[in-house]
Amino acid sequence: MDYSCPLTFQVEREQAESSPRMMPETGNIRGSFASLFSWIETFHTLDDALKYEDLMEQDFLFDVLHQIDSRPLWTEPVSCAKDSASQVHNFSTLTVQLLTCYMDCLNQAVLLPMIDVSALVNYSADLHGSQQEMRKILLLVLGLVIQSDRKDDFIAVMETLPGEVKEDIMESYKELSAQLVRLDTLDDSTALQRCCSDRLACFKRGSQALREKLYLESVLLSAQTASSTGPDLLKSLRPPEDLVDFHGYQLLLGSANQQAASLAAQLDDRAAEAAQLADRLRQKKEKTKRLKAQLKNLSCSDKATKLKDLQDENERLKESLGNTEELQAEVVSLRQKLAEFEYFKARVQELRSENGQLLDERQQAEQRLAAMRSQAEAAAERLADCQQRCEELAGQRDAAAEKSTATSRRLAAENRQLREALDALGGADAAAAATAAAAASAAGDADGTAGPSLAAELATAARIRDLEAEVDRLRAAVASAAPESSTKSNEDGALLEAAERALEEARRRAERLLAERTAAESMAADVERKLSAILEERAKAETAAAAELAAAREATADSERRAAESERRLQQLLAERAETAAEAAATAAAEAETEVVLQASQELAKHLARLSGNNRTLRLSCDKLKAELERLAGVELEVLKLRSDREADGRLLRRLETENRQLKRALDSNNSAAAAAACLPLTSKSVSETLKSASANSKSASATSKSASTAFKSASANLKPASATSKSASATLKSASATSKSASATSKSASATLKSASATSKPVLVAARNGTRMPAG
Repeated sequence: MDYSCPLTFQVEREQAESSPRMMPETGNIRGSFASLFSWIETFHTLDDALKYEDLMEQDFLFDVLHQIDSRPLWTEPVSCAKDSASQVHNFSTLTVQLLTCYMDCLNQAVLLPMIDVSALVNYSADLHGSQQEMRKILLLVLGLVIQSDRKDDFIAVMETLPGEVKEDIMESYKELSAQLVRLDTLDDSTALQRCCSDRLACFKRGSQALREKLYLESVLLSAQTASSTGPDLLKSLRPPEDLVDFHGYQLLLGSANQQAASLAAQLDDRAAEAAQLADRLRQKKEKTKRLKAQLKNLSCSDKATKLKDLQDENERLKESLGNTEELQAEVVSLRQKLAEFEYFKARVQELRSENGQLLDERQQAEQRLAAMRSQAEAAAERLADCQQRCEELAGQRDAAAEKSTATSRRLAAENRQLREALDALGGADAAAAATAAAAASAAGDADGTAGPSLAAELATAARIRDLEAEVDRLRAAVASAAPESSTKSNEDGALLEAAERALEEARRRAERLLAERTAAESMAADVERKLSAILEERAKAETAAAAELAAAREATADSERRAAESERRLQQLLAERAETAAEAAATAAAEAETEVVLQASQELAKHLARLSGNNRTLRLSCDKLKAELERLAGVELEVLKLRSDREADGRLLRRLETENRQLKRALDSNNSAAAAAACLPLTSKSVSETLKSASANSKSASATSKSASTAFKSASANLKPASATSKSASATLKSASATSKSASATSKSASATLKSASATSKPVLVAARNGTRMPAG
């Protein structure tokens, strides 16, 4: 397939190179184009940085396309395009090849606006406009990259770019995706009109450029012939003989003329095919008109039949709707009774659960009462033990008091004996001491203490001192007595011995009394300590027993109160249970009746479900009939649309024929210009440019013939849906009639079902109203 551009714009390269050009600064590139430029720079393999003018003046973009797809899809461009003409040629070729690749390889149509090549190459005057057109080309290249076989490698390279650049690239691809449409899903007439419009615009621009070129060449030739007056000037205009190959140029011109003649023959053939297609289109239109008339007649008769059936069905459905409403009211009342029964049933369950809880509480209260009674008995036993212990301690205290009293009496008797002994000795001090001892003994007896008092001890000590003094006196008297008074000294010695014995006896008695007094004091202290401990323990025991007794009494009272409350509640529960038993009996009877009613209501619900299903089926049938009617109306609109499309195709064919005639005239003028160029001594450069323009025109003519053939094919393809539409319309009518028949049969079955349901529900309703039970049969 030829991917070359049908347009070539040739101007004088020397004139373009001589004109000054201002190169744009790449630092001014911003926005989405800047991101696309950064991405396309990843394909640059040289050391120097990529500039915007490199995209314009070099074949960098063609190298990028070869990297994307190495198949021979791309035409070789002008490698170094310094002038505007070469740049226009390169970008025109690039644009056409990109669009052709989308159509042929990717089966997609690009709905982007046409690329203005003249604004693209005019980047020295309008940099922003040039960048906008270059952005469209880079978008097309991005779409090829994303959809190519090596897309994973290219996407991996994109991942290395900064985040903002990647976001801009994704937004740009989304914008391109919104403008891509698959050719198999695109409307044929829309695709044909868009393709023909684009081709027609390209042909117009090519024809205008060709006219301008021929005008410039004619002006240049006229100026050269007018200024050339001598043979030297003509000779100077001729190129060297070794550089000009007139025979080769003539052969090229001959081949170009032959190609033009063959293209003219092809155009004639296409015109004949177009006439045949127009005849076929007219025949299809007549056939469509007949089918439309038949469809209208069938639709009118079917509409009348369907309307009558629908009215009858509507009356039957109204009757069934009234019966259904009555049955629904009965079902609602039965459901209310069932709800009340469920409430009473739930209430019985609640009362049973409360009764069980109260029984558990009563058992727990009885257990707590028994425990408190056992605690009270234990406290009473402890109190009895404490009282017994107190009595024992009181008995011990009385025994100790009696023992101390007996000891005091015994000591008093001994004191009396000592006093009598001292009296026998005859001393005043002894009598006084005896008197004091007697007084002390009497005081001790009067006080009732456990042992000799302090006065008795003092008296005993005084008695001992007196006895010691008396002994000393007697010893002195014995020692000082003369030998002659031996009788007196013997008496004194006897007295002295008696006094010493009495003294020793008094000392021993005093020691014994002191020991007894100490033992009695210690015993009395122990008794007092034990008594105080017993009293304290008794007080504590009495306090604890009183507290326990009070707590036991309170617990007993509480338990008795709770037991009374439990008894009262138990009586209430028993009364309620009796009432609920009566209610349960009533509800059991009601439940039995309700079961019968429920069975009847279930039967009614089934009948209602069947009726509603039949009703839905009828509604669906009606909806299908309406949809079929709407579809028939859509078919009519489609027929009208096809008619308008055929008229638009006819206008487009006439416009293409006009453009073909203009192109033929341009070819004739091109042939005349070639003949004039063969006669005149032109430079080899102008001749080669003329040949290139002729070949370009021939290519554009071939492209025109291809587009015309595509238009004819699309027109013939558009004729097929009309016949298919007519067939589908007839099939739709048949299905509509079959649907109406099935709807009438369904309505009859629904009415029969409704009658049987009403006959079945009447005795059930009568039994439910009267409160009687239906027989099992």
